[in-house]
Amino acid sequence: MLSITDTTLSTIHPAKVSAHAVREFYGALLSLGVDRIEVTPYIFSLLGDKYAPSKSILRHQIRELPLNSLEAIPAGEWFGSSELRLWASKELFLRNYSEIFSELLKSHLPISFCTKNAGFAATALMAEWVQSGGENIACSFMGSGGYGALEEILLTLQVNGYPLPGIDTSRLKLLGSLWQRLTGETIPARKPVVGDHIFEVESGIHINGIMKNTVNYEPFPPERVGAKRKFTLGKFSGKSSLMVKLQELKIKEKIQDPDRLLKLIREKCVQQNRGISDREFFLLLDELNEGNGA
Repeated sequence: MLSITDTTLSTIHPAKVSAHAVREFYGALLSLGVDRIEVTPYIFSLLGDKYAPSKSILRHQIRELPLNSLEAIPAGEWFGSSELRLWASKELFLRNYSEIFSELLKSHLPISFCTKNAGFAATALMAEWVQSGGENIACSFMGSGGYGALEEILLTLQVNGYPLPGIDTSRLKLLGSLWQRLTGETIPARKPVVGDHIFEVESGIHINGIMKNTVNYEPFPPERVGAKRKFTLGKFSGKSSLMVKLQELKIKEKIQDPDRLLKLIREKCVQQNRGISDREFFLLLDELNEGNGA
């Protein structure tokens, strides 16, 4: 069974965090269901009675070494720490990584695997390790510290049918909010898995496709990560998209002149070079009703 260690709290700058934010994030990781949470002595001191010994490991108990080939690992490095963690960068893709993984797993040594500064290859390498039979991985939320992104790895494995008992991915959206509070950073709107706009759909064709079958455009439903789907009206939206938006906003009264409303929407979108917000939609509805003498 796969064992997942989250390293986020061991990568953040201590001067930037508060004890309350650390405890909230730590608790959210426990609720998510990761097997272990890696912390530094300073983070340990902030956790106080929130610290769960059976679910945590101190950073200095782990020895990290680069893995590009088996020859890169001196035999003596297996000793002196409770765990050896091998990390790989994108260069591992230039080697026969399947054979390297196979040899490592045959050794039955107590190792875990992670990726660091792997460009756009981190999630793929982690998935390959698990698919090869690897049972221990380390990653961090939002790829903090250069590790593979926890949220992307979980969803990649889950979508591809790998069982993750005990993991509740519906907690990921909340975890994202707590991460922003913890670090003071903002999650990009289009960040895979946890970005605010990844389930926002504008094009009329896309909306029709999702209404018929969500897997046409979404590899997983928004509820799986604690998010919600949102339809945004844009310059390419048609009557079917308008009807879907009215249902989403629970507007039951009949639109007297939908063609005129769509024209107003398109003009606004072209003017702003983006789709309209819900607030802007209500303002355009008011404008339409005033023009019709409502």
